[in-house]
Amino acid sequence: MKALFQYSLLQFRYAQSLGEVLNVGVLVLFPAQKKVSFLFPKNLARLRYTYRSAPEKTLRTYFKSFSKRVEQLNKQPELFADYEQNPDSFIDREFLTSDSSALQFGPIKTSLLYTENLSLIDDTLYEQ
Repeated sequence: MKALFQYSLLQFRYAQSLGEVLNVGVLVLFPAQKKVSFLFPKNLARLRYTYRSAPEKTLRTYFKSFSKRVEQLNKQPELFADYEQNPDSFIDREFLTSDSSALQFGPIKTSLLYTENLSLIDDTLYEQ
């Protein structure tokens, strides 16, 4: 069986009723390796120019929190024990509960692990 990885885009939903969404980060999950990555831009100029009233400080606080959680998860691989049964609940439980707030993780997408270099996968997803 081929190894897979999943990822979910962190989206800032400025106007839910209009469906306006701007991707502000990506959560990458490598279940077989029991590793997680969270990538986000250091500079939020794109967000600032698109939505002048966007809560930059709040987003940076979330980014910092998600990064700390990633560090903890990567040190405690046993937390991945039930990941494959329900990846969506893993994200809800470990990162951000799905609700109607402006910041949400999008649907989980699955891809083939095309290299053992997980950093290369991270970099490729971040650039896209």
